Amino acid sequence: MYCKNCGHLVVEGTKFCKNCGAIIIYKLSFTQKVRRFFSSWKNLVILGGALVVFAILAIGLSSSGNSPEASDAPSISKADSSTLASFVVNILCPTDNGSDGGSGTIMDAEGYVLTNNHIIPEDRAGEPVVDECLVTLADSQGKVKNIYEGTPVVIPKLSDEYDLAFIKINKSFTDKDGETWGQYPTHFPNATDSGCFNSDPKLGEQVRIYGYPQISGEGLYLTVTDGLVSSLPDDGTIVTSAKITHGNSGGLAVDGNGCMIGVPAAFSADEGASLGILIPNAVVVEFLDNIPE
Repeated sequence: MYCKNCGHLVVEGTKFCKNCGAIIIYKLSFTQKVRRFFSSWKNLVILGGALVVFAILAIGLSSSGNSPEASDAPSISKADSSTLASFVVNILCPTDNGSDGGSGTIMDAEGYVLTNNHIIPEDRAGEPVVDECLVTLADSQGKVKNIYEGTPVVIPKLSDEYDLAFIKINKSFTDKDGETWGQYPTHFPNATDSGCFNSDPKLGEQVRIYGYPQISGEGLYLTVTDGLVSSLPDDGTIVTSAKITHGNSGGLAVDGNGCMIGVPAAFSADEGASLGILIPNAVVVEFLDNIPE
């Protein structure tokens, strides 16, 4: 390949052009972008559970544009239902007035959970009003397996704009009887390890939603619903006939191969709530791209 700055021939894998010194940028797939982003978070510092300082990678995400192209779709096999069940979680954030919550997807082995911003209780300034949320992991049949405590990570302005935020799992949950639900630290099952992402969903393609709707044991049990890609509007969302309801927000939407296509975020306002709204992978990457260093 050639340096885009000076045209000098460079060897694949070279980080800097020996002729002009420019950084050599390689086109990354969606999977590589997510991996690089979360690997950079090993330097993340959380202060007081609400203030965060991010060490975001300078190379990779912003260089290849905001929207993954069809070529980013991986040429891998499939992610089965038990694998998907292992990294889709229930999130419950207790407050003085009760609790808020929804669903999330673990995106990193150290326990960073991608979710919707609107499920995190916040004040008028957009700051989380809770220091900890409970994060529940399911077994292959969707029943409670482990419970952890995690800290909300909200990016000022961006989380509100994109309706995306994170929960960082930081310890096991111990109940009032002294029983501890899960080992920590541990290598968490996560969507990035599965490597199965679809950044180019087609109209009519199968959609399956994994999440924890309130109607299913008050959000305690992982629930799966099916549908199709019903529409691909110009506003950058995906409209689906797969059922989405209260508690599904922030969960996982996959295609027929079990490959992630987006994040369930809302449902229609008609009486039957017949259509759901997904935030697609392209918008997730755009959100990551726009997080300041």
